[in-house]
Amino acid sequence: MTGALRIGFPLAAAALAASCVTRDVPETVARERPRPNIVFLLSDDQAYGTARHDGEHWMRTPGLDRLAAEGARFTRAFVTTSLCSPARASFLSGRWARDHGVLDNRTELPSDLPTFASELRAAGYETAYIGKWHMGWQRERPGFDFVASYDSQGTPHDAVFDLNGETVNTQGWVDDVTTEFALEFLREEHGAPFLAVVGFKSPHTPYLPPQRLLGLYEGEVQADPPNTAALPPYPRTNELAALIEMGVQRIPYGVPEHWVELLGRARKARRPKAAANSLSEKRRAYHQLIAGIDENVVRILDLIDERELAENTVVVYASDNGLCNGAHGLYIKRAAYEESIRIPLLVRYPPRVRPGTAIEKLALNVDLAPTLLELAGLDVPEPMQGKSLLPLLEGRQSEWRTGFVYENFYEPPFHTPTLYALRTEKWKLVEYPGYPSWTELFDLEEDPYETENLASSAEHAATLEALRADLAERERRIGPRPADFE
Repeated sequence: MTGALRIGFPLAAAALAASCVTRDVPETVARERPRPNIVFLLSDDQAYGTARHDGEHWMRTPGLDRLAAEGARFTRAFVTTSLCSPARASFLSGRWARDHGVLDNRTELPSDLPTFASELRAAGYETAYIGKWHMGWQRERPGFDFVASYDSQGTPHDAVFDLNGETVNTQGWVDDVTTEFALEFLREEHGAPFLAVVGFKSPHTPYLPPQRLLGLYEGEVQADPPNTAALPPYPRTNELAALIEMGVQRIPYGVPEHWVELLGRARKARRPKAAANSLSEKRRAYHQLIAGIDENVVRILDLIDERELAENTVVVYASDNGLCNGAHGLYIKRAAYEESIRIPLLVRYPPRVRPGTAIEKLALNVDLAPTLLELAGLDVPEPMQGKSLLPLLEGRQSEWRTGFVYENFYEPPFHTPTLYALRTEKWKLVEYPGYPSWTELFDLEEDPYETENLASSAEHAATLEALRADLAERERRIGPRPADFE
């Protein structure tokens, strides 16, 4: 499938069905301004610092740079679980993973879980989900009238889409195809405000960019992460494999606490094979994929302008999680390190967001749902645990959260153990249940790359205990740990 699509959305019928359960919108909101359209663009595994406006000069991201210039960029935005399915469920529901129940990449989103999509749909919005969903092999897209999506991870090229229940074989790079579906939805005449969630697959593995981008960034350089040698306290994939071969690991995660001694060899960081400071083939492909997404962001923004929708359309860009990409000797997410949990977050909405705004407050993926509902003039359902970002976007909020809970749940065969962390503006505490000697404590102001673990420092013992108490209190507010991961 190439070129323009004419897919004939049954939007009139969808809008009529939605009107039967439409919720009242506060009269004051209706009087002040029309309800905005919403376009949420979500990339996959894109770490913070991978756009030109917050990265290096060689990056080619005019679309993301335009969003940052025309709206707000959050310089400290994070996910509460750095993994595809849990993070996506948190974006939609405004809840921590322990609360919404999607703890791994195999679990489907509960169909009765309140989300910003279900709430907007009930309030009369026309809702569309386009592109990557990835919560297990779920076929349903709860809360969405129109669906052009695919199962699980899909494929980088020639993906098979589900178009409102009909199987469609497509041709071309998957994120180009996703964008074609999104553009067709945006071209339709809508009888009500609309919500379009567009899920890109990139820059997730297997790092297969479209042909047109294969030469991009050839010869460019990027310094290796300065914390490459600051390895995690738990075994990485190859080290875990060695422990299994020795017969000392128990399932599900029975690694001996002093496992390093058992291996009997010095730990070393795995470094790229390319010359020092040059872009390895893997890293280059990663950034090529981001450039490909950016091209499609430009196409979407241009059509919004062409249709004169920009003034009444909220555009949000974010990623479902970050990626270590060599930091701490890791090439994964899931970990509690900054590179894994920190994401890009851009918001453009001309009537209420000043162009070029930079916001340093701690923003979370669970904040998106209440933000979108407040922008639409709707009440936020009590189960949602995030906070609306609108006061920050409008520059009228000085007091804000000072920390948050991060969590990861062990999922075999992946090697990252269950962990619970507290990230404040200055400190990060990471605890691994059953492994007290693995505890990590970092002073993020003095050590932003998390290279010196202060957990065993007598000087910081009081800080450690205070952070433990803070973590316990914050966990109490968001609910108990899942029984299998205490």
